[in-house]
Amino acid sequence: KKLKLNDADIKHITRKDILNILSAMTIKYRWSNKTFNKYLGNIRTLFSVLTEWEYIDQNICRDIRLKKTTQSDYYEPANDIQLKLIKDHLENDFSNLWDFVFFLFQTGLRPNEILLIQLHMIDLKNRVIVLPKEIIKTSVKRIVPIDDYIYEYLLSKNLKQYDSDYYLFGSNRKYKNKGISNETDLVPSPNPVPRKTVSKWWQRKVEIPLGIDVKMYSFKHLTANNRLEAGQSFDDVQHLFGN
Repeated sequence: KKLKLNDADIKHITRKDILNILSAMTIKYRWSNKTFNKYLGNIRTLFSVLTEWEYIDQNICRDIRLKKTTQSDYYEPANDIQLKLIKDHLENDFSNLWDFVFFLFQTGLRPNEILLIQLHMIDLKNRVIVLPKEIIKTSVKRIVPIDDYIYEYLLSKNLKQYDSDYYLFGSNRKYKNKGISNETDLVPSPNPVPRKTVSKWWQRKVEIPLGIDVKMYSFKHLTANNRLEAGQSFDDVQHLFGN
């Protein structure tokens, strides 16, 4: 609005306009180079979708250079090759952890939120998961839609056989120090699994043996990126992710 572009048709926005907007925002909010690159990436994605839909002729942001950063993003998402390696490895070694990551990717929920999901919060009839505000970072109740993939996964678990207070990704092991397994860990159980414990499992089962520096939380970021690239609006993605 300050640059008098708020009423402009997107077709008339130029590369220079985008640069001016980014420059003004950088000054106003004291953006770091990393933050600048993040928002530039979001805008690029938006223009890429508009180009794909043939609403505009070209992505005017494509050639705007990213700014140099001192270190790589801690939560840099896995690339396609890394994803395949992780999936193949976990399906053979600890498939329940891959199920957890799959759930994280499909829902966009935070790992600690998923670990606190109890079966009574899952409404398969209306295909939603209702998360109480007590377990949400933003302290606001969230209703998370269950897509076809998550729906099929939940049906396969035959959840009706368990107590409604069981945790979807819990643990039923008797001894804490006993080795992890698909029979005892990340299964419908009465005991919740601590967030730090899952991170240790990820490090032990993925980062160390595969030599891949990809954090489990990055799958939430990967979900957001894919949804934006698919054309879902920023507002919709932010609402879904509880931001």
